[in-house]
Parts: sequence; structure tokens; C-alpha cells
Amino acid sequence: MRAVPTRVYFVVLWLLLAAAAIRTEAAAGDVVLVVANARHPWSTRVAEQYLAARGLPASQLLTIDVSPDATVTHEVYQQAIERPVMVWLRTHDALDRTHIIVLGPGLPLRIAGTPGRNGTAGSVDSELAVLYRRLTGASVAAGGFVENPYFSPVPLVTPRPFDRAKYDVYLVTRLDGRTETDALALIARGAVRPSKFVLAIDGRPAGASGPEARWLTEVGPRVHAVQPDARILSDASSDLLGNIDGVTGYASWGSNDSRTRVPPVTFGSGAIASSFMSSDARTMAQPPAAWTPGLWSEPSSYFAGSPEALAADWLAAGLTGLAAQVTEPYLDGTVRPATLHEAWARGYTLAESFYLAMPYLSWQGVVFGDPLARAVETGPEGHEVLTDPAAGQGAFTDRMAAVYRRGEPDLDQEASRLMARANLSIARGDLADARRLLEELTVRAPRYTRAQFLLAQQYEADKFYAQARARYELVLQTQPANVVALNNLAYNLGVHGGEPKAALVHAERAAVLAGNSAAVLDTLGWLRHLAGDSRGAVVPLQRAVELAPDLCDAWSHLALAQRSAGDEPAATKADARASSCTKDVKEP
Repeated sequence: MRAVPTRVYFVVLWLLLAAAAIRTEAAAGDVVLVVANARHPWSTRVAEQYLAARGLPASQLLTIDVSPDATVTHEVYQQAIERPVMVWLRTHDALDRTHIIVLGPGLPLRIAGTPGRNGTAGSVDSELAVLYRRLTGASVAAGGFVENPYFSPVPLVTPRPFDRAKYDVYLVTRLDGRTETDALALIARGAVRPSKFVLAIDGRPAGASGPEARWLTEVGPRVHAVQPDARILSDASSDLLGNIDGVTGYASWGSNDSRTRVPPVTFGSGAIASSFMSSDARTMAQPPAAWTPGLWSEPSSYFAGSPEALAADWLAAGLTGLAAQVTEPYLDGTVRPATLHEAWARGYTLAESFYLAMPYLSWQGVVFGDPLARAVETGPEGHEVLTDPAAGQGAFTDRMAAVYRRGEPDLDQEASRLMARANLSIARGDLADARRLLEELTVRAPRYTRAQFLLAQQYEADKFYAQARARYELVLQTQPANVVALNNLAYNLGVHGGEPKAALVHAERAAVLAGNSAAVLDTLGWLRHLAGDSRGAVVPLQRAVELAPDLCDAWSHLALAQRSAGDEPAATKADARASSCTKDVKEP
């Protein structure tokens, strides 16, 4: 049996002792979702250690399956990361009660895309932060950034604990490191609070600075207003601020000034940091031992596409929390150090502190650290934070309902809430509840065709075909060119209602409106065959399988029509394709 390294043993022991000593946030298990990657060798172990350290239930762990590459495409992000998180939130009735998403080791950092202020590249973490808003149906642009509703550039004189009723985003942080030991140490450090506040603020000369010079000078006064005994060491010269022990707060331009891999200070308990670097979270990979950060004008100094220092090195130097970027955020997109350190000194959680200081979401930022860590025992002005998952319950339904009401004069507040609740029931798989809500809604708002259509689909799923036909007919009274309603009504009437000739009227119209839709052509061809016109059925059915070779039913329908039309060789070939077909293309 391979011996356990001594260092790993002590880190795990530290975690267990810390878990017993710290006061876990009340009901934190209801507000935190932890995500691990099944393809990473120690992602799940680290996630489970975090659950144990914070006393969170195992039910709050979601394990997904995604390549542990640093960068993924939008398609991989949506299918392998965003979708399983979305499904978990819906099926666990956790859309509102979840405030925080914690990403374990091995989760991709960056989503590939176009560069620039309106580009589509961004961090996985920051994109997940706006998932709540997307799920309500609110518009979120594919390119550029989204203004963070929780951001505060000004002093936090009024308490602003994260409140689901006010903020339609998630706070996303990451527990990671180059090794399992590093990731476990990051968790352990989240359980230890600083005994004093020592801040190192390393600026630049006025001639080499922009608005960030003011942002850095604001740190001292705002922290002193909360912690009068805090020691603030600031420098605005070209010299490097260093040789300081026990630093609990650090802000600088990072390797843009120093060409060093880590700040030349020693971090103490509860230390958090940020910089104005633009790509320090680009990778967690280990560079060559001799590598040092350089300049953008020196390609020979690049590692993983950038000459800047690496977040993984800063974390390994002993930080509890760190704000970093996967690619260029532009200066206005960086974390505001004064808000960050004031919030931390006031007792906000690590997640709250960093997100209060982060101006943009759906952008480039990554926050490393235990989201529930705190620098002081109580919340701001004694206000406990993240302790009441029941607060704000129903906010998601209200927000989704508001989206449904836009442009719908026939939809009042209660009707829109019924629609939102019905959609949530469908997402959870509770179709009986969805049908009940939709029936109530269509009585209250009979002209709301979206609900009539959804109810028709629910009736079809329950094999209540006559009721489904009646609802499709109501939809067509208001939207006579609704292709999906025409197609579904035609198939229902012809196949389940036994009236293929009457159904052809709807199928023919759908085919004219839809053009080259394989599903619509399949319905038209099949109804022609059922009505006795097998020769006339062959043409649309052949076109359907040309457009969608994996539309299995269309191959079966084509074989039957060809056989009835007397073309046995063609029917035999279509039968063979139907037998080997494994999936259906679902399209209108």
C-alpha cells in the first residue's frame, strides 16, 4: 500500500479540527451547491472534504462529467457544466434557496470565444453566476458583460448581505490548487480568521496610473473606518512593496510591476488579495521551475499564452481568497480593492466580499476560496448573513412571471405566476401538477395561447388525445399559422382520432408554412398513406429522411408507403434503415 505523504495527513487533520472548531453558518447546507468533476482524479475527494469541513449534507454535492481542460467551448460549457447544474437546481427545488455555487478542482476555467469588450470569451464561474437570471427567461446577451446587481463601488455604510429577493444571480467561488494538498489547504485556511488586519497596498506613480490609483488610495480609509487598529502599508512609487509579515489584505498590479511569481510578502491567517492582472486564472498548470513572469512585448516570457503571474502560485503562497481573471477584463472590469477589503473587515463572507467588489458578471472573473469564510465572527453590524434559505423563496417564480407578462395584456400577475409554476413543475417532472396549474391558468386567461399549447402537450403525454386536439384548435384560433400546433393537431387527429383525410388539411398547411421541416413532412406523408394515397406519401417521406436521416419513424413510414405503392426493393432498403436507426430527431 502506498504511504500517505506526511504533508497531506497534517492538512487533512487540520481540516477535521477546523471543522469541529468553527461555527458553521446556520442552514448553510441549504444555500451552497458544491460541484465536482468525475474526470478529475481528486476533485470529488476535495469536494467531500469541503462538505465535511462545513457540515454540509452530501445531498449538496453534484458530480458532473466534463473534460478537465482549462478552456472549453461554449457548447461543452452549456451541455456538460451549465445543463447539469440547471437540472440539479430545478429538480431539487433549489433555484431560490441556492445562493452559492462552489466549483471543485478540475472544472474548466475559461469558455473560448471572441475577444474584446463585446466578445463571447469568459470564465466558467462568471457565466454560472448569471444562470439564475437566464433561467427566469430574462435576456442575457451572448457577448460582453452583465452589470453585477450586487456590486457596490461606495462604502458599505448600510448592510448589504446577499438577499435572494433583491439579487437575481449566484455567487460562484472555486476551491482549487495545483495539487490535492493545495486545494485542501485552501479549504482549511477558510476556517481560520485573522487576529489583526495588516494590509499592503502597492500602487504606481501617478504618471503610470489611471483610476486604479484612486481605488487603491480608498482602501486605507474605508478599512480604518471599520477596523481602527488595522495596519495599512501603502506605496505609490515605482518601488516594490515587500518584506511584510502577516499580511491579511493585498492589492497591487501584480507581476505587471514586479515580474515576480508571487508577491514579496508573507500572508497571515485570513489573507485575501486582488490585482489588476488580466489573465492570472488562465490555467492551474505548473510552469517550468525557471519561468518568471515577463512582458506582453516578450513572447519568450509567456506561459499558457500570457506573461503574467499565475493565481495558483498566489494561492500556494498562503491566501484564503483571491480574485483573478481568465483573460482581459479591462480595468473597469476588475475587482475594486476598497470594497473588497472593507466588506471583509466588516464581516461579510468571502463570497459576498468579492462579489460586492466585482462590477461585471458573465465576464472574466474567478474567485478562489471558501465562500463561507469570514474575517470576523459576526456579519456586518451584527447582521447574520447566509443564514435563512427561506428568505426570498418565491422570488424566482415572481421574476419568471414578470418575464411572461411582458407583451401579454391578457396575463395578470396571478396568471403569470401560474405559468411560471407550471413550467417549474414540468422541469421537475411533476406533470400532474403542471397539468393542474395549466388548467387553472387557461380558465383564468383563455386567450393566452402559450398555456393552451403547453396544456395540449401535457394532455398528449397523458394520452388524453381529444382534450389535446381541443387545445390545439384554441391555439389556432389565435395563431392560425402556428406550424407546431398545425402539425401536432394533424398527427393527433389522423393517427389517434382516426380521421386522416380531415387531418390532411392541417398537415398540408403546416408543410407550406414550414418549408423543409423533416417532422412536418413525415406527418404529411404518413397521413397521405393513412388516407389511401401511398404514392403521394412517398415524396414528402423521402424528403423527410433526406433532411433528417436519423428520424427513425420517417424511415418506417417510408417503407410502409413504398410497399403499399408497389416498390418492394425500395421498401426493403427503408426497412433496413429503420431497423438500424437508434434515435429520433425532435424538431417542429
